[in-house]
Amino acid sequence: MKNGMKRILSGLLIMVMVLGMSVTSFAAEDTDGRDSQPVLRGPAKPITNISLADWGWNESERCFDFVIREDGIGPDTMKFGSTQLMAYDRVGIRAADGSVIGWYLYYKSPRIYNAGTYKMVASFYSSNGTQKVWTLKKDFVVTEDMLP
Repeated sequence: MKNGMKRILSGLLIMVMVLGMSVTSFAAEDTDGRDSQPVLRGPAKPITNISLADWGWNESERCFDFVIREDGIGPDTMKFGSTQLMAYDRVGIRAADGSVIGWYLYYKSPRIYNAGTYKMVASFYSSNGTQKVWTLKKDFVVTEDMLP
């Protein structure tokens, strides 16, 4: 009985492995005829402005949600206190011709457990033309009433 179970189990494992190796053959073909590579329409727009578009206290997650508007395109670094943040979403700002001329970048601060003032510093680097650093600073205040 024990030997029979081993044979059945090994047979099932072999079938799963064979099926797993053949999964790529079931992938859909690209039939729309478009090139899947991005189309470059010229140099990126230099940064002309950054601003804090929206922000608010997220009571259920005990953090701040904020949106930064970047007019132009360039790499960024974001710090909230001593924590480096990454944008969890980016939404393009488009011109009439459909080209991206800027971004809305969405961030969440780390969870906050103590009342106090927390500094947010965003630095954006315009790497096309101006070679300028754009800095945005904001102090977020957390009161005892905001914490559960």
